[in-house]
Amino acid sequence: MMRRWAWILPVAVVSCFAVGQENQPEPVYTAPRAIFAPDPTYTAEARQKGITGEVSLTLEVLPDGTTNNIRVVKSLDPGLDQSAVETVAHWRFQPAAKSGIPVSAKINVRVRFHLWNTPTVHQGPGGVYSGLPCAAKIDSNDLKDLLKKAHKGDPKAQFIIGCACEYGVAWIAPDRAQAIDWYRKAAESLVPAQYFLGETYLSNFDYVHAYTWLKIADLDGYQDPKDRLGMVTLFLSKEQLSEAEEQVAAWKRQHGTK
Repeated sequence: MMRRWAWILPVAVVSCFAVGQENQPEPVYTAPRAIFAPDPTYTAEARQKGITGEVSLTLEVLPDGTTNNIRVVKSLDPGLDQSAVETVAHWRFQPAAKSGIPVSAKINVRVRFHLWNTPTVHQGPGGVYSGLPCAAKIDSNDLKDLLKKAHKGDPKAQFIIGCACEYGVAWIAPDRAQAIDWYRKAAESLVPAQYFLGETYLSNFDYVHAYTWLKIADLDGYQDPKDRLGMVTLFLSKEQLSEAEEQVAAWKRQHGTK
């Protein structure tokens, strides 16, 4: 009798375990979702040649939302391929998850390249540009006069020239470093310049300066339509956030703001 039970018991245990496995629900999987995906930067050569199109990439989204192992699977232009890879390296995702637990995931993305004179920025009759985020319109006929005023310290002219430099209006070549320089000068007295200075730093993935200027603009009453400030905070370490807050405090002391 003892031998008989010794033989049957293991079979019963295995059978119960199998039934339990069948009743367990399948893990719920959610795919990664981009939460910060800035546009890539054109190379001067590709812009001159008028190259437009897409670069297809494959990459891994890590559990912390960062990217890894980025590879080009469909090329457009060597310089634009490199720009796409460098830009996507700074993208951030809500990671994939299984039953609420973040996991790594391999995905494909397409990075689009379009020139400034696409539907985003319109070149109208007489060289009037519209659709720019930083200006309702810019008349190319006024640029030389605006540039003179900007050099003489006119903050409104500095702001417009900064906008023209950022988007490459008329004969002014797109130059983000020049845009930052002009926005910084205008930011001494123009709140919109403070905001777009922060936006331009964000495009350069300089999160400390981006937070600093977006925060200053916020304190000065600028209504951020995209809540960039809250988003930038996600990318700052405690030390970086402290550094940015110190810069904001220094600005407040220097300019006597609350």
